[in-house]
Amino acid sequence: MVGGPREWGSNLNMAAGALFSRLRGVLLFAALLSVGLGRSLLGGALGLAHGQAPASPAPAPAAPAPDYRAELGARLGAQIEALSATDPEAAGTLGARIEDRVGPLAEARYATGLAFNRARDRDTALVWYDRCLALAPLHRGALYDRAELRLLGGDTEGARADLGLLLAHPPVHWSTQLRVAQLAAMDGDPLAFERAMVGALAAGFELRTLALDPAWRAWLDDPALGPILHRLIAVYGSEGLLDELRSQP
Repeated sequence: MVGGPREWGSNLNMAAGALFSRLRGVLLFAALLSVGLGRSLLGGALGLAHGQAPASPAPAPAAPAPDYRAELGARLGAQIEALSATDPEAAGTLGARIEDRVGPLAEARYATGLAFNRARDRDTALVWYDRCLALAPLHRGALYDRAELRLLGGDTEGARADLGLLLAHPPVHWSTQLRVAQLAAMDGDPLAFERAMVGALAAGFELRTLALDPAWRAWLDDPALGPILHRLIAVYGSEGLLDELRSQP
């Protein structure tokens, strides 16, 4: 049943009150929003007025500049080394000429030392290896080649120092371990000898290579080193390798 005029008036008053309450909430929110926006704009304006630029993202770190000298040394060193395979004396001369015209380059110096080494001019090769290592103290090729030449010249302590640097900076090539074993054999240290030989084998050394070196064949009959070599050949070598080593002149 529909109510009378008084009920209509009461209902209208209630609806108007609810509407007014909602409207007041909307107006309050709009006022707060305008105040916040105004403060943000005012802060930006004040910052610009005082000469403060807006914050910008940090620049990306610059890429390292290429080492052109190293690239040049690598290219020239490759040319010297390629020539030394067929004409080591000419390669040594080329390396010296490059040094005079271009200046010191580690790879070119190493390749020049290698050229003189191949020409069997060991003293001059040592000079160039020293020059290479003055620029690149951990140059692996120069350290190993110098260690070999020092061993040949009887400088065991110098060779030991070069090989020690190679051992301290892996990866270690089997040839380094083999020269360490050679030094241990010369020192009469069977424990160090076996340790270095196992390291060489783990790095890929082939025992058959021993047949090329008369010193190693002589160590097969050494009372301290012989049993170690026999055991390593039995474990790591192929069948008949011991007889093959003994049959070499």
